[in-house]
Parts: sequence; structure tokens; C-alpha cells
Amino acid sequence: MKKYMEALIITISLLLFGCASTNPRNSGTKTTEAEKAASKISDTRETVEKQLSNDEKEIYNYVFAVLLRNNSSRVSVENGKVSEIPTTKIVVSNITSSRIDVKEGYEKSSANYKYYFAGKMNSNYLSAFDSFIENNKTFNNIADFIKSDNRIISLEELTSRMKKASGVSDYWDNFYKTAPEACGKLSVSNIGFNPANDIAIIEISFRKSGWSGYTNYLVFGKKNTGWKVIDVLQTVVS
Repeated sequence: MKKYMEALIITISLLLFGCASTNPRNSGTKTTEAEKAASKISDTRETVEKQLSNDEKEIYNYVFAVLLRNNSSRVSVENGKVSEIPTTKIVVSNITSSRIDVKEGYEKSSANYKYYFAGKMNSNYLSAFDSFIENNKTFNNIADFIKSDNRIISLEELTSRMKKASGVSDYWDNFYKTAPEACGKLSVSNIGFNPANDIAIIEISFRKSGWSGYTNYLVFGKKNTGWKVIDVLQTVVS
């Protein structure tokens, strides 16, 4: 029963929205105002170089491995023909990120985060969530960690190989032409740990062609055999 529940939690989190995609040309032709605004925001939070702990590496690897395992292929529709394309890689941003809003300001936004999650989160998780908020005052550069895993392509490397895109449809068209073996792109936050170091929280945002994607908060518990997902808080689905 215990293993079944863990599998169910992971499936809800990482399989529900899968990697199925349609022709990117059906997703619109203009870059959204939100994307334009986001690209112009100057974030005051620093990007820092950090040596990842073994616990952080284990959790990141768990997220990558499970997402890839549950998205081993994606569906493509081209000229009315449906085909299934095997996927072996995922595109991951070199820099960690979270939905703590830089426009609103770190202090106000993080306070709103805590208020929002306090009513949804098991009280045992709150100290780990405090750590999550504190740790996401800065962004970590995880480029070396990403490059060490041959299942993963960094977003920055992929972007440098892509042609310029005029909008959402062109972007995803170029994305899959440049990395046809990828199931989509993922950004991950810094990880928060409780004082006992047996509860951890990470934010993951996964996107694929067009408007499809989700943002989840995964709560990990440390067992004798390592870290496992024990809860999922889903906040954004498209």
C-alpha cells in the first residue's frame, strides 16, 4: 500500500499532464505580454555559485529521473498525422527559479506565499517551507550539475542553438526541431529543508508546446533508503 501511494503521488504530479503535444503552430503567433514583461524584469536577487549537498543532488536527480520515466514519449500532430516520438532528455534552466514575484517584491510576495500555503500545507511542512522561502532569496547556478547528467540539456545551451523566434508557436517549433528528443523544459527552485533534515520542499515548473504545463510543489520525506515524494501541492495548470 505504501509503495502504491508513492506511485500514485508521483503519477499525479508528473504524469497527469505528460508530454503530449500538438503542432506548435496551433498555439498562437505572438509572444505573450507576460513573457515579454518577464524578460525585461531586472531581478535584484543574486545568482550564486553553490556546492550542492548530497541531499539536494538526490532530490534533483529524483525529479529528473521520474519526470523522464513518466514522459518517455510525446505525441506530435503534423499535417493531420499523429506520431509518437520517443523522448530521452529534458531541457533544464541553468539557474534555479521560483514563483516568488520579483515585481511585487521578495518580502511581500514571500509573505503572501506563506499565507497561501499555511492553509493548504500539513503543519509538519511549515518549517521546511520557511527554509524554502529563505533559500529562494538568491538563485543558484546549477549548470555544472545539469551538464553532468547526459539525459539533460541546459536551457541556455539549447537557446544558443535555436534560431530567433517571433512568438510562442515559432519558439516551440524551433525548440523541438533543435531538441527533438526532449519532452519539454523544466525549471526548479532552490530546496528548503526542515531543521531535522527529514522534510524538503521544491518547486518545479514544467512546460511543453504552446500553453501546456504546470507548477507543482513537491514535498519530500527522508526515509532509510533516501528521499521520496510524500505530498504534492499543485498551483498552476495550463
